[in-house]
Amino acid sequence: MSSSSWLAAALAALTLFGLGGCDARGPEVPFLEPAWSLALPEGAPALARPLGIGDTALAVVSVEGVSLVRARDGVTLWHASMAAPDALVTAPLVSDGRTVLATRVLHDAHEVRAYDLVDGRLRWSRRLGTGHGNRPTPALRQSFATGRGAYFVADFDGSVFALETETGTLRWQDRLAQYRADGMAYHLGGLYVAFSGSPFLLSRLNPDTGASVWRSASPVAATAREPVPDGDGILVASDSLRRYDLQSGRITMKADIDGVGASIARDGDWVYGAGVRAWKRHSRTGRTAWVSTYAAGGVSDFVVRGRLYNAGSALSVIDIYTGERLASTPLSGGAATGLTVVDGLVVVQSTAGLTAFRPAEGYGPIRR
Repeated sequence: MSSSSWLAAALAALTLFGLGGCDARGPEVPFLEPAWSLALPEGAPALARPLGIGDTALAVVSVEGVSLVRARDGVTLWHASMAAPDALVTAPLVSDGRTVLATRVLHDAHEVRAYDLVDGRLRWSRRLGTGHGNRPTPALRQSFATGRGAYFVADFDGSVFALETETGTLRWQDRLAQYRADGMAYHLGGLYVAFSGSPFLLSRLNPDTGASVWRSASPVAATAREPVPDGDGILVASDSLRRYDLQSGRITMKADIDGVGASIARDGDWVYGAGVRAWKRHSRTGRTAWVSTYAAGGVSDFVVRGRLYNAGSALSVIDIYTGERLASTPLSGGAATGLTVVDGLVVVQSTAGLTAFRPAEGYGPIRR
């Protein structure tokens, strides 16, 4: 069965548990108020952005475990504990529509776990790599991608693994760099992995074999976020915003940005980012449309119907045409680590947990 069919079946099953979607009509409006919040266990900081599952649920990960949460009211549908005496980190999430994948880093291994989307049952687990050893603070951001029947997992030591989605069987592995991989993306038959360090490195791999197609290095040490697909190119924000040709790895656009390792969001021909300040640039030419006049300091962006949602110490809503900040709501519980839009809500994850925001009374729902 295809992944889209699995997703439809899973969401149909989730509906039995009260996961019905909402009818989103009316104009998009940026003015937000808190809808619900969900605290994480004490001592279990959030390490990843929440992952939207279809239109009605989201998966949440922390050091303590992984949960599926109903988007409309924050009710936890299931929780799978990943706690262990020597576990330091739980990595970001990915889903193929049937399972939710998460990892934890143990003293002697990097353990990947696949949970059933409907009931949280552990489908398989796989131990990889060498673990954190005696390193007290391993990299918190690890990377996942999925495509061609495989999960791709990047470890913090520069290793990349391909696992079969159904069984977790290792398809291939390779160590590509001496430092961590901070972002991965599968796009049009290629696997793209961004490595932060000196030099900054972007690699395209054959997803079936792990063979290198091309590697592009920058002489400047930089931190990157996830590569963003852009038609026949791939976008990465490190020390600058770059667009790479998919076939050759040649840099076809380079533009200075205000802030290193800014998170970026693409909408049509435009790229939006928030480093020191929020900005908008053309994805192919790098031309600047606007740079905001206020300090953004954001860690995640999401473009929805003419609005840029930026989460840092506050949740800000920016008009994508003018760069004007339309609204700003303070965030409690620490700076944001991730943001997504699901079921008409903007959901922000921080070190304290999740907070969902909805349009204030009198305004229409948010539509993706």
